[in-house]
Amino acid sequence: MNSVLPVYIVLFVVLLAITIVFYLNKGESLVAGYNTMKDEEKEKYDKEKIFRFMRRVMLAYTISILCLILKETLKIKGLEVLGFSILTIASIYLIISIFRPEKMMK
Repeated sequence: MNSVLPVYIVLFVVLLAITIVFYLNKGESLVAGYNTMKDEEKEKYDKEKIFRFMRRVMLAYTISILCLILKETLKIKGLEVLGFSILTIASIYLIISIFRPEKMMK
């Protein structure tokens, strides 16, 4: 067994759990900044849009780690490139969206 495989598996399980929490619309306390806002400020934001955004990002991160797990277990070349590509695209999407908070407002 490769030494990084257990790390990938733990990371996958954690990311999958967080993704499920956002799919259940229960992750309000996991969104940085939102959970510390005053109630008046929270009312300006559409919680469903925030959860939809977080679901997309967390699902992409989870799939990218799954690609790395499959690459380590099945020894399929190219899966690490796919995994890191998904991770990079999701991260760029996250960074761009951070600078456009009006997209999350009601």
